[in-house]
Amino acid sequence: MHCSQARFLLAAAGIILGAFVFPGVAAAQARYYVDSSAGYDDNDGLAPERPWRSLARVNQAKLNSGDSILFRRGGAWTGQVVLRSSGRPGQPITIAAYGTGDRPILSRGRFGVDGNGQSHIVIRDIQFRNMTGPAIRSQGSADWHIDHINIDGSGLGHDGHNRDFSGIQFWHSSDLVIENSTLSNVRGDCIWGWKVERIKILGNRIEVCQGASADNVHLYAPRDFEIRDNYFSMEGKTESGKGNLHSQAGSNGLIEGNELRGGNYGVGMTDDNLTVRNNRFFNHDKAKWSAAIIVSESYDVRNNSIADNTIVKANMGIYILNLRGTYNRENFRIRNNVFEAIRTAAVVIEAPVSGEFTGNLMRNSPGAAVINGSGRLIRGQRWDERANVAVGSGPRHPVRSGQRR
Repeated sequence: MHCSQARFLLAAAGIILGAFVFPGVAAAQARYYVDSSAGYDDNDGLAPERPWRSLARVNQAKLNSGDSILFRRGGAWTGQVVLRSSGRPGQPITIAAYGTGDRPILSRGRFGVDGNGQSHIVIRDIQFRNMTGPAIRSQGSADWHIDHINIDGSGLGHDGHNRDFSGIQFWHSSDLVIENSTLSNVRGDCIWGWKVERIKILGNRIEVCQGASADNVHLYAPRDFEIRDNYFSMEGKTESGKGNLHSQAGSNGLIEGNELRGGNYGVGMTDDNLTVRNNRFFNHDKAKWSAAIIVSESYDVRNNSIADNTIVKANMGIYILNLRGTYNRENFRIRNNVFEAIRTAAVVIEAPVSGEFTGNLMRNSPGAAVINGSGRLIRGQRWDERANVAVGSGPRHPVRSGQRR
């Protein structure tokens, strides 16, 4: 074979091979820049000097794994971003900021980012203002990371029946992280999760949701979740009759290191295998039934630990009630908590219960009971009380059972 023939065949093979994308070989990752004042939609958007201008152009883009949409800091846009493609593990689609100055603002859309069915998404360093529906929403998705965002006003179109509520809203989704963000002036639950798995809510500041049935965070049937190191407050003006955090019908959760203020409760829970540990509760005394921690609703609940929390100024510290019939609260371990300035009782137990109340301290609560146990012991199980200290508090009315130790 002559050299010229060999070169021709190699060149032809290169052309053929170049037409294929082999598995495991990542496509080039693109960064698209968007500038609300100096951009132009006929640009290619691929450099800060050639940015797009509008959300309409952003929503026309065909994004691939690893691509980014970057909004210029100091800019503002009206409308929403609609995601129509997913990233891949390790190659998310990212919505973020570039430049210097204030975080870019998206405002007055139905949503801020609408990503139904899309997975492997990162959203960071964006402000959302005055959205009709949730600022961020997705259904049937996985692997979203939301970091350093600000939501001020969302769910403004909620009429009590539609889904135009909340600040961040996930349905049937998994592997979610929401961290280092602030949410306020939200109509409906600030964070809503319906049947979510492996959600982490970390280091956020969430304040004063609106709506009669709104919580700052409401999770229904979560699995394997963490809520840590957040600041929650319901101390401002609100028509909500609920509280800071409600986790319902879930399992395997951790609520740790949070500060929870105001509202009718700090934590409302009906989960199995839940740990509520090392939190600080303040001012849960709005109503006669208010409590820092409340266990309610029509579910049997098992294997919960409430330990090392500080509860200050509550009508009840922990309220284990029995709503709509006979539902057991089995193997509740209430250990080493501090109760201060309690009005009625540190712990009120109305439901069938088993477990322990040990090593707790109650102080500065004149006239309040340490424990009021109008509930009964679950048949064949135990309820232990020991090593509790009361300073300046009222009587104790224990759980009724000859087997109590």
